[in-house]
Amino acid sequence: MSRSVIEATVTTRNARSRLPQGLHWRQLDANVHLGYRKGVRSGKWLVRWYLGDGSYRHEPLGVADDTLTEGTLSYEAASQKARAHVLAVRGREAREARQPPETVRGTVTAYITMRDERTRIAHPNSRRRSDGASRLTRYVLKDELADVTLPDLTEDMLVKWKTRLTFLPAS
Repeated sequence: MSRSVIEATVTTRNARSRLPQGLHWRQLDANVHLGYRKGVRSGKWLVRWYLGDGSYRHEPLGVADDTLTEGTLSYEAASQKARAHVLAVRGREAREARQPPETVRGTVTAYITMRDERTRIAHPNSRRRSDGASRLTRYVLKDELADVTLPDLTEDMLVKWKTRLTFLPAS
């Protein structure tokens, strides 16, 4: 079970200005806390939630509205964002526990199967496969990109893959 949190008054800018530098917590829900890390000039919001066995997970949320600039978060906005973030993470983890995330290989293989089926319907007396089967196998399925899960796929990974394509030997 989680420990008790010493509640800090972080709900207003004036109250936060009286706090000493450091990290201060306020409980939002059972096992979910909004953190305020006070710096020299302003502070930052973060969220933590209890995972079990005495461990927490922390994530940054944004800059506090100690100095009013564009993109800063008030206490209310930070608490809403914290609750939504924890809910989204817990939902994603529950989905992944039921079914592992899809990989590029699985998605491309399903696409090849769909294209092959379309070709079989168009040419019923032929053993012809779609042109995508050979191309996608060569350029995607034989590459390291194929084993990346879709949630982890980044634009940088795709740029590197595209660069590798330009250096493939002609066959």
